[in-house]
Amino acid sequence: MKLRHFLIVLFVVVIFQTGIYPVITSRVEGHVVDKDTRIALANVEVILYPKQSWSLNPGMVGKATTDANGYFKIDNIRRIGTFFVGCYKSGYANTSPFYLLNEINSEQFINFFELREGQVKHIDIQMEKGGELKMNIQKKDMTGISGYKNIIIQIYRKPKHNLANPQYYYVKSLSTDENGISIIDGLIPGEIFEILIRKDGFPRIKKEILIKKNESIEIYHLYDFTIKPSIAGKITHSEKQLLNASIFLVSNNIVGPDIDITIKSEYQFRDINPGFYDLYLVVVYDNESPIKKIYPIKVERDSTYILNLNF
Repeated sequence: MKLRHFLIVLFVVVIFQTGIYPVITSRVEGHVVDKDTRIALANVEVILYPKQSWSLNPGMVGKATTDANGYFKIDNIRRIGTFFVGCYKSGYANTSPFYLLNEINSEQFINFFELREGQVKHIDIQMEKGGELKMNIQKKDMTGISGYKNIIIQIYRKPKHNLANPQYYYVKSLSTDENGISIIDGLIPGEIFEILIRKDGFPRIKKEILIKKNESIEIYHLYDFTIKPSIAGKITHSEKQLLNASIFLVSNNIVGPDIDITIKSEYQFRDINPGFYDLYLVVVYDNESPIKKIYPIKVERDSTYILNLNF
């Protein structure tokens, strides 16, 4: 009898730990409309997330797509607890709250709801038209002007609180196509975004924009490879194990463009103004303290200063 009781207890423990037991599933259903027109929105991707993961790594519980009348249904939910939904549709501001991370009292902007076992939860959702950002990046060389492909643009959101010393939060990265074009729509209206464009050897480009509803903003930038002066040189690596190396320009205590030269054999800073610069070289070898060297440089008009580096 003791063995029988032990086996019964063991069986029950295994069942509950492995989750192999009857569960009465729940369902989340709802209706999605345009906030201004109240017209039902079809083909909206609706994703159900658990609250405990919303600020870390959002784990999807289930998803659905709205039908022609704006209705969706996520069934066979085998969990209980607190949840929220994110809605995604081209041209509309996403209702997902992840862009609110680190915002003061950010949870008050999120429509959390409780879901019990066997419950059917109905949610009405309003989506707002967002703004569109078009990046147009071109390059000029001896052959003329053409689109600049694979230029990475990073988008950051400016918080609505602590504007005196704002900490921008990462939103998304874009990459230009063969025509130098990259487009993102559905940006939250009324938000301020910072656009950062980086290209090795060129100064960083920063743009701050205010997105409005149904507004399209285009940012154009031309990388000119025909402009001088510049600073350039070849790089020779030592036999030691190199962890990382970078160089950057400083002029009048203002840090200019920087280049990661860990695996490069040459470098070039382009499109800089004539004047006096300090070229900083920072090298880190395995099991050694970082090495920093400073090279004073005078750059004259219409000339390229050559400085070869050996480390």
